[in-house]
Amino acid sequence: MNRTASSERGLNAPNRRRGLRHSEVIVLLLVGLYLFVACVVFGFLPPLPQGSTSGHQFYRIWADTLTYREYAEAGGRTLVSLGGNYLGPVVLYRALGLNDTLVFLFNIFTFTTIIFMIFKLYRQYFVGLTIFFILNPITFLSLLYLNKELVALLSVLLLGSYLTKNRKLYLFLSLFLALYVRWQQILVVLAFLPLARFYKNEVVRQRLILVMVAIVVTINFLYPSYVGRYVGQFESQAVNDSNITKLLLNLQSHYLFILAYPFKIALNIFGNPISGVKFLRDIPEHRDIYNSGIILMQIMSIFIFATFALGRVRRYTQFMAFGLFYATVFSISPFIQARYFYPILPILYIALLDRSIFKFYVRWRSNRVQSR
Repeated sequence: MNRTASSERGLNAPNRRRGLRHSEVIVLLLVGLYLFVACVVFGFLPPLPQGSTSGHQFYRIWADTLTYREYAEAGGRTLVSLGGNYLGPVVLYRALGLNDTLVFLFNIFTFTTIIFMIFKLYRQYFVGLTIFFILNPITFLSLLYLNKELVALLSVLLLGSYLTKNRKLYLFLSLFLALYVRWQQILVVLAFLPLARFYKNEVVRQRLILVMVAIVVTINFLYPSYVGRYVGQFESQAVNDSNITKLLLNLQSHYLFILAYPFKIALNIFGNPISGVKFLRDIPEHRDIYNSGIILMQIMSIFIFATFALGRVRRYTQFMAFGLFYATVFSISPFIQARYFYPILPILYIALLDRSIFKFYVRWRSNRVQSR
């Protein structure tokens, strides 16, 4: 049997032990405590602002929840457009009768489904992956209000299951949930499927980085002539974020996306440092906690370590290849939105937790000790 193919299947193969390890029991208890705290916090939260929010003084700890409710109440709005997709959240909000308690219960159900999938499909990473998952502040806030992040993450995990087990039901469910999230995610999944088929080739698997470079170069020359025509209308909104965003957009609009690409990836994963600085400077006047404070909190050293570790991986799975492809395509967007990259963060966690990553470090330490 091909060794690489064997390790590919083994990476995400579920642990077949029936009993729970002590560490798994502890993590499950932590998850229970986590959900209990979420219930307590939700019980003390004030109602969401009603009607127009102009002139209201409140701390915003949600993403687009008010927009979803406004669209659900008004009706007759365009739910799917080039710049947005409100279809899934609005339909769900209406189905739940605009009841925030039912929304909270739906989020709890989605959260527990994610934990269950991690346990059944990625059990060898269950302890570390679950801890990283609940440490992310966006996870906790996504439990409290109607957002897309948890559903987007579940969609990506289902796609990972399809790539591992080749069961079309997982692919269907992944695409269905992607429709709830944003239509761009569906296109990314569909565009990746041919690459996943070619990925079975040994040469492609060993030259994944070269394949991704080819994709970046293609985007570099297509963006100014074709892609920019469609997203250009949003660039004027994006440049208001910071001069960094304006500079990066200017680069990719002049056939220099290849230079802007690594910086856009870093900003999307780690958050926009300009927003974080503004948040610290304007406390307590600054009230956009979600888009500034939470993004600042998201800059944890573990993300940096995970990204570094990904470069040391000696065998890339299809799931990791999808993470790279997803990040590359979404980096085209003129906006810096760290929450758009939230669904692929578990791929970084898995890369970090994969034992093969640490072989380089162990070998380096061993050689260093021997040389003394």
